[in-house]
Amino acid sequence: REGQRLRVSGGVSDKKGRMLALTVPTPELPDVGRSQHRVPKLGVVQTKRPPRLDGSLGDPVWSFANTTQVFVETVQGGVAPLVDVKDGLLRASHTERDDHLWEQDCVELMIDPTGDGKNYFEIQVSPRGVVFDTRYDSPRFPAPFGHTDWDSNVRVGVSPRGNIDDKEADAGYIVEMAIPWQAFSLDGKRVSPPAIGDEWRANLYVMDLIADRQQAAAWSPLETGDFHVPRRFGILAFEGPPEAMMGTNEPLKIPLKISADRMPKPMGRRPALDRGVKDTMIRKRVINRQHPGELAPRSVDAKTVDSLDSRR
Repeated sequence: REGQRLRVSGGVSDKKGRMLALTVPTPELPDVGRSQHRVPKLGVVQTKRPPRLDGSLGDPVWSFANTTQVFVETVQGGVAPLVDVKDGLLRASHTERDDHLWEQDCVELMIDPTGDGKNYFEIQVSPRGVVFDTRYDSPRFPAPFGHTDWDSNVRVGVSPRGNIDDKEADAGYIVEMAIPWQAFSLDGKRVSPPAIGDEWRANLYVMDLIADRQQAAAWSPLETGDFHVPRRFGILAFEGPPEAMMGTNEPLKIPLKISADRMPKPMGRRPALDRGVKDTMIRKRVINRQHPGELAPRSVDAKTVDSLDSRR
């Protein structure tokens, strides 16, 4: 009545017009510090000459990059391996900036520079090269899609292997992203690159729309159906340039070996490697590198490289 509570005449009251009506027992809360899966860690190396943004892994600089562990199912952590995105049917009808790309096929990066679960960023890229980007103050806040006016100024290079949105079988796609450090400024002040030894938190996802449902894979398992769990993001450990690149402004050229039956016949000069062959060989070298958090190096041949391509 005009902001005043009526007097409680019986039962358990707190003397402020409120009465204890019901007590509901709840199960003991789990120890949030104890997790079934450790978050993965990836060393991020420096380079003075970035790769071309053409959706190809053919730039020699990629041979110096560390690769993530195989991607996993987002909740339970079962294997859902990924190198680049293998997708048997490319579905990406969205064409406008900040369309809801997660409803179809896309790759997604969430990155939390401070690692405290606040002011983290989300960038998605579709096989068409369309971008969705936003910033959140805290998990899923502001609802429903964060600060969509935030502009990452990301540049992308995408190479779909197939025809998007037709009914014919496809092979997948590769996405390269270049994000300026300034994108992570909250107050407009200049942002410096991370120092050697700094660690940021991030997670990588792939979304894949198949015939009757959406499926996903992640770098770090979330142990829940929600992707917005910063405490389960993996760790990006920023390192200096690889030892093999020290003292040069250019990425070193790596020796590439291919079988005789796939090598073009010589015509007076050394033949150029086919782009697809070159991509495969560099990916093989990258995958075979041991990276932080991996118990032992694994050997992968070119055929296995193809089989590791997968979805989000």
